[in-house]
Amino acid sequence: MENNKQENLDSLNQDEGEETSKTSSEESDSQTDKKDELISNYRIRAERAEKELKTLKAEKGKKEDKELPKPEYSLSDIRALSDVPDEDVEEVVGWAKFKNITVAEAKKTSEMQSILKLRLEERRSAAASNTGSSRASTTITGDTLIQRAKQGQLPEKDEDIEKLAEARMAEKLKRK
Repeated sequence: MENNKQENLDSLNQDEGEETSKTSSEESDSQTDKKDELISNYRIRAERAEKELKTLKAEKGKKEDKELPKPEYSLSDIRALSDVPDEDVEEVVGWAKFKNITVAEAKKTSEMQSILKLRLEERRSAAASNTGSSRASTTITGDTLIQRAKQGQLPEKDEDIEKLAEARMAEKLKRK
């Protein structure tokens, strides 16, 4: 009886082993199928993304070409803008487009006149404050030193005194 039980157990173990090997091979097949399916899905998604990227780049290039405005100014616009500083031209043109009027009319409006006057004043004050900081070094010639000495304005620096003496000596030599 023990042999029978042992045989039954062995046969059961064999059956289970066969089933587990079948299920493990089926599972591995299903896993490889899933992996293959995922790989193909990723490949398809990547190809779509590349196509979209190419189309977006092409559209962007076309838009950049279209976005470059080529201003077409009439002769009267050019004449009106002739006395407007370069920094303010865009402002005047933008105001004209905003109000749907010509550039000459936009320049004549009180709003634009006040803006232009304000900016002109700012530029003048900026220029005035910038010029005070730069000092030019001047070299005094011998002739100017002699003229100042004759008027009673003697130089204070040792270098200038030496220049004055040399200039007087040169002047005396020229007379002889």
